[in-house]
Amino acid sequence: MKKSKKRHAFIFTLDALLVLPLIILIISSLISFSSTLKENVLLHEYSYMIAKDSINYLSELEMGNASIDISLEAGEETLPVLGYVAKYLSNTATTSKVIRGALPATKIPAFAGYIFEYKDTSGNWTEIASGGNLARLAPGNYSFQVSIIKIVSGLSDPVITQNPCLPTITCQIPHSIYQKGEIIGPVMFRIRVFV
Repeated sequence: MKKSKKRHAFIFTLDALLVLPLIILIISSLISFSSTLKENVLLHEYSYMIAKDSINYLSELEMGNASIDISLEAGEETLPVLGYVAKYLSNTATTSKVIRGALPATKIPAFAGYIFEYKDTSGNWTEIASGGNLARLAPGNYSFQVSIIKIVSGLSDPVITQNPCLPTITCQIPHSIYQKGEIIGPVMFRIRVFV
């Protein structure tokens, strides 16, 4: 007896030939849209980098090195900008001037705008300063909004009210000549960058 073998074959029919161009069109569309997605991802990452670098810059820049026209008390030259802003948070004119002076146009690109805020005691974000490309801050004028949060806490430097060791090299320093430092923070700051 002969065994019959069944052969399987793929037959191109008219409907398969019509679907083939549609499949090619879908694949080419996905490829072209994926390149725009990559551009958006790069722009989002760049915005995040701007926000992160800006808030880190403000947390490391000392007031003595910042080119801000503001009078500082003794010991405040070594305070970081965010520490100074936390110390004078109730004085909005001063803190706004400090942030705008510390974040010059060289730190924020011309196509980006920013809003610098702190979280108040009621849990709301309160604006301290805004800058950069202010047109970007309007709804519908930006592609991305990226925010970075930083918590600032610290202690201002204690002050010695008189010279503890006038003529001698070694002496016992009485505690009464120290003024305690003030607790700064914790204060939660946020910078939002609009691109």
